[in-house]
Amino acid sequence: MSDKKEKIIYRRARHSDLITIRKFVDWWLAGRAKDAGIENAGNDYFVTTKQHQGYIKNTIVLLAIINEEIVGWGVKEKNNVLIHLLVATTHRGRGIGKEMLRQLNPDIIRSKSDQQTGNPAEFYEKNGYVLCDTIQVGKKRNIDLMMKDRSKK
Repeated sequence: MSDKKEKIIYRRARHSDLITIRKFVDWWLAGRAKDAGIENAGNDYFVTTKQHQGYIKNTIVLLAIINEEIVGWGVKEKNNVLIHLLVATTHRGRGIGKEMLRQLNPDIIRSKSDQQTGNPAEFYEKNGYVLCDTIQVGKKRNIDLMMKDRSKK
């Protein structure tokens, strides 16, 4: 079956998804895809098992799944701040990130601006968000805060 015809399922993560989520996030964010020679992959961030457990317990974790394989992962805190949105580079350009963003519907997006895979600000801007500030979170000084652009309504 061609990529375009595969059904994409969007659903909240469950505790039973923990190992699969960890493998997906490690593959794409901790450098494993880059080491495998996947185009546009990076080595930007590592999420611990404890963090993943906390996300599943205390936040909204949305998954995009094709053929029982995770291809997208998003995390929104209870204060309606999106802190992670990741779509496998091999599945980008199909509207998965846009649909995940629509379903999560955050008021604010907290995004690292200098990722090896590029700056996601353009994607968020195309989807109705504007840069409102750059902050420091821990040792990271390059975190953009983006808010819904209410002037376009």
